[in-house]
Amino acid sequence: MTEQEEDLGPIRTFREAMEYLRVSRSTLYRLIRTGYLPGHKVGNTWRFYTTHIQQCIRREEAPSA
Repeated sequence: MTEQEEDLGPIRTFREAMEYLRVSRSTLYRLIRTGYLPGHKVGNTWRFYTTHIQQCIRREEAPSA
């Protein structure tokens, strides 16, 4: 775990997830809608587990069969 991950903890906000993944707002919404990135709505805001975000990245990096 990097120092940045330790500072933010195990749960990320919508903006933090966007910055971590380096994607636009619309792309993050698409990832949620398609089920590629699980998110949890808390009131009016989205929350994401850091481990789910990291899994999303690993899926993209995995070699195709």
